[in-house]
Amino acid sequence: YKVYLDRKKNQDTKDIRAHANKLKNWAAQGTIILFYFAIPTVSNSIFDAIRCRAFDDNDDEGTSVSYLVVDMEIKCNMTEDSSFAAIFILFLVFFAIWIILIPIGFFGLLAYIYEDVNSQRI
Repeated sequence: YKVYLDRKKNQDTKDIRAHANKLKNWAAQGTIILFYFAIPTVSNSIFDAIRCRAFDDNDDEGTSVSYLVVDMEIKCNMTEDSSFAAIFILFLVFFAIWIILIPIGFFGLLAYIYEDVNSQRI
């Protein structure tokens, strides 16, 4: 009876590990698909946050003033408008996360499932 229980316990442990591996692979694939579709949309939104439009200020001198497209009260000049400086800092943070780190993570996940894809187990 003890031998049977030991075998049953070993089989249960193997089943749990197999299910855990399947769950990890499924989660990795789902994450890759999610980021694949999210990155272009989020990247466009990140760059839209700092998109500026120039307006002629003085025709005689040929000067112009730029304002944010999303909020025309904010000048696109860090020295004149502290709001733009804060927005630009947020832009840099989100740029680093979404446009640099997420693709690096994306390739890391692809490397993680490379063996499964290569062996056509997926």
